[in-house]
Amino acid sequence: MTKGTLNEFILDGTEIEISSYHTFLGSIITRDRYDNKEMSRRLSIGRKAVTKLEKSMKDRDIKKATKIKIAGTIIFPTVKYGSESLTVRKSEMKKIYAFELWTWRRILGLLWTEKRTNFSVLEDVNPKRSLEATVLRLKLRYFCHVMRAKRSLERDIILGQVEGHRKQGKPQMQGLTASRKQPAYDWKT
Repeated sequence: MTKGTLNEFILDGTEIEISSYHTFLGSIITRDRYDNKEMSRRLSIGRKAVTKLEKSMKDRDIKKATKIKIAGTIIFPTVKYGSESLTVRKSEMKKIYAFELWTWRRILGLLWTEKRTNFSVLEDVNPKRSLEATVLRLKLRYFCHVMRAKRSLERDIILGQVEGHRKQGKPQMQGLTASRKQPAYDWKT
C-alpha cells in the first residue's frame, strides 16, 4: 500500500500489487487515510457480537440490568476498539448512535413494529453514557496523552512545531546561475 498516487511498482522485475487498504494490528489503514471502512467494520463486528448473544438476550430469566452490563462489557468494547485514533465524522456518529439504539432495542426485546421513540428506549435502559459520548471521551483522553508527552512526533504534528529556524527575510532563489542573478538594468548609468 502506498500513500501517494503510485499506480505501478516493480521490484526485481516482479510487479507488486498496490492495494487501497491494508489490515494492520486489527485495524484497517486506507490509502486516503479516511477511516470510514474501519468504523463500518467495527459496527459490523458489534452486530455479530449482538447476534451471537441473541439467545441470552431473549432469555426472560436474565434480568435487564445483567443484559445491560453484558452490552457494556462485551458488545460495546468491540465497537470502541481503536476508536481513539479514528477520524469520526458526523455520518459515523449517526451510525454509532443507530447501532447503540439497535442494541438497546434487542436487549429490551422490542420489535421494529412497536412505535417506541428513541428517547423512551434510552429512558428504559438509562445508560451512564452513550456510546457516541464514550468514543469522544476516548479521543479526548488520547489527545491529552499525546499532549503530555515531552518529545514526541505526534505532539509536534498536532502543535505544528518544527525544530530549528530559517533565516530572516525572503528565501533565496535556488537553481539560478550567477549570471541570471544580476539585475537586468544597470542603474548606475
